[in-house]
Amino acid sequence: MFKKLSLFIIVFSLIISALISSISDERIVLCSLGSNIIFLNQNSCTLYIEHIGVSDDYINEVNDKHGITTILNANTHNKFRVAKSLINQGVNINSINKHDDQHLPPLHSAALMDDIEAFTFLIKNGANIEAKHPTSNENLEEFIHRLIKQNPTTHRINMLKMLDENA
Repeated sequence: MFKKLSLFIIVFSLIISALISSISDERIVLCSLGSNIIFLNQNSCTLYIEHIGVSDDYINEVNDKHGITTILNANTHNKFRVAKSLINQGVNINSINKHDDQHLPPLHSAALMDDIEAFTFLIKNGANIEAKHPTSNENLEEFIHRLIKQNPTTHRINMLKMLDENA
């Protein structure tokens, strides 16, 4: 009985390993952000990223093209766990999403989106508060002041307070 159970576990593990290895890193990350795939759910994909990791090629692609903002803009609370794991594997927290029209540094993007959770995550994980807006050349504080003049929110006021605390 024990031999049959052991054999079953080994075969099952090999099948799952083969399945996962045939899935792209991008698909695993999307799954970890809530896009389930056959046999794997969000938690399984997140555990895969945390314990097995993604390829250097995928890390380079995020750094060169997508930026950390694409992860932080996901509509799931799991995004911070995934982002932290990818940062630990080499994703640059200051990498910029070159697919959008604005090419904003991540902190500027979080301020624009009025996303206090992403802003806090970025600050706590060492994002560059000195980065400048690519077109207006505004530093983060100037950018947030401009946003507050256009659309004042409690989150943006709290972002300014956070900047003062981290200065």
